[in-house]
Amino acid sequence: MPIEEELLGIAVKELLPMLRSTVETQLDSYNLVQREVDGRALNFYCIKDGRVKHDDIPPLPLKSGEVKLLSVTFDITGQAENMHMTACAVNGYFFCLAFSNDLRPYKDYRQIMVKEVHQSWRSNIDSTKK
Repeated sequence: MPIEEELLGIAVKELLPMLRSTVETQLDSYNLVQREVDGRALNFYCIKDGRVKHDDIPPLPLKSGEVKLLSVTFDITGQAENMHMTACAVNGYFFCLAFSNDLRPYKDYRQIMVKEVHQSWRSNIDSTKK
């Protein structure tokens, strides 16, 4: 959906360059995006031979487990309420965009105003992976 594409672009753009280039490489390698049934999250995968594989994809220099990369407060032009998005990585790979609202009613919107961005990954840098 156009709104999801726009929000993914915002999430990537808001990352610091040291993470952004790796996330861009990862996203270029992914070939499956699944929307969760409630419409409030997108999960990203690289599927090879029927399995999730990251063989040739560089990881982010983060500790293992789930790491919140950033959170964004935004509004959609013409809508009264602020909405929120978080971007997460799992085991060094960009994995999820989660939203405070189901975005399907706004599927064709592209006019998004970013209100606030919080970088959340700093305490999760793994200095052995730099």
